[in-house]
Amino acid sequence: MENEEAARYSKACDAGNARGCSNLGVMFAEGRGVGKDEARAVALYDKACDADYADGCNKLGIMFAAGRGVGKDEARAVALYDKACNGGEASGCFNLGVMFAAGRGVGKDEARAVALYDKACNGGEAAGCFNLGIIFAAGRGVGKDEARAVALYDRACSGGEAMGCFNVGVMFAAGRGVGKDEARAAAFYDKACNGGEAGACSNLGVMFAAGRGVGKDEARAAALYEKACDAGDAVGCSNLGHTFHEGRGVGKDEARAAALYDKACNGGEAKGCFNLGVMVAAGRGVGKDEARAAALYDKACEAGYATGCFNLGLFFERGIGVRRDAPRAASLYARGCALGESKACAARR
Repeated sequence: MENEEAARYSKACDAGNARGCSNLGVMFAEGRGVGKDEARAVALYDKACDADYADGCNKLGIMFAAGRGVGKDEARAVALYDKACNGGEASGCFNLGVMFAAGRGVGKDEARAVALYDKACNGGEAAGCFNLGIIFAAGRGVGKDEARAVALYDRACSGGEAMGCFNVGVMFAAGRGVGKDEARAAAFYDKACNGGEAGACSNLGVMFAAGRGVGKDEARAAALYEKACDAGDAVGCSNLGHTFHEGRGVGKDEARAAALYDKACNGGEAKGCFNLGVMVAAGRGVGKDEARAAALYDKACEAGYATGCFNLGLFFERGIGVRRDAPRAASLYARGCALGESKACAARR
């Protein structure tokens, strides 16, 4: 074995050191310094677990849950997570909680999941605090308690869970479970963004664009939207598209805006589909194509974007890009109205 670290762990494992077996297993599971070999990783985790090394049991459970290096067996994963949890491995408690919450490999039991997330959280597993926060925020299997959810998200955030920071920011921005404080929301979004949570970058951009909780800075907003978009956040792409569309904080560039709306739409952001439809209908930044605009409005409408329903209704009423169809137009106006678009309500009269 050429890798020095792997050789050291191998020697320790052969000498009966369970931690050495588990650490060597990690190297084989990830292909770090050695050839990737998940079956060998499973054997090493199994050896560590047999020696009552709780982290080895947890890692072996992960392999059985995913069917990596071994046949998928969620019931076995549950048993291994249970052994890990009872052995003091907080991640095992968390993973076992996930299985009970979803009813995977064991009967669904949200109350047991809550208890396991609590144990994981108290054992230092930030993801346990986060999941428990979600449960208290929604009141799933427990009494709804947004103040407790905030405290749990904050604890998760302090433990390095970026989504915890993001959710605390959401709660401060909305004044849920805590007094509304946009400056604190911005600070939590910033921490989450720096921790890799793309949605937080987008939300922080919105605050800089509007000067809410922070000084107004449209150029910084654009940079944050770009960071979010590059990380795969469709809302960030849509927001960045809007900045280029309007020339706010960046030079106006309708072609770039159209490309960003397209990326947002393909990523599932209905507003991106709608905005691209507007540009395609007018031939701004992209070739004019009324049939394509209709298809984009339809996609936005189907995703629940009310103005998309209204615009598509207009197209059917007037025969723009589609065959004129008054009953279909009326149906779309009704849907847009139900979704909250006042212009669609007015068009029904």
